Amino acid sequence: MLDLTQVFSPLILGIITSYGLIHNGIKIRDGLITTVTINNLTPWSLHDFRVEACTSKGCSFGPVTSARTQEAPPQGVITLLVNVDDARSVNARWTSPSAANGFMYYDVMFTGLYYVDPGKWTKLIFISLYAAVECVVDQLIFLENAQ
Repeated sequence: MLDLTQVFSPLILGIITSYGLIHNGIKIRDGLITTVTINNLTPWSLHDFRVEACTSKGCSFGPVTSARTQEAPPQGVITLLVNVDDARSVNARWTSPSAANGFMYYDVMFTGLYYVDPGKWTKLIFISLYAAVECVVDQLIFLENAQ
């Protein structure tokens, strides 16, 4: 949802007979109303607005102003695929959700034993802005008697 309010210019060259609101190149409002609410916009979408002011002698446009809607939680499934490379490393790969609804980043965390820090079980090993990136988790401790 966007709330738009017209700020009046101190320099008015005549009596304003109507205002027009242009949203992404399409005139969506016309009249003397100076406040508009637009609903049902897509999360994290960019919109361009422009106001047209008219007098009995003609019309003039203000500058283009852009606004982005807020983010929303991602929608869809993120599938994680993990393959064992060898006794001490695994390979992780993931998919993106069907609708990101904002700026996305992915954290890959792994819980297990590491040679580097055997006392620490969970470790953030990778941060990415993209899906379908392969991430190798290595330096794991091989357990001979694992069940």
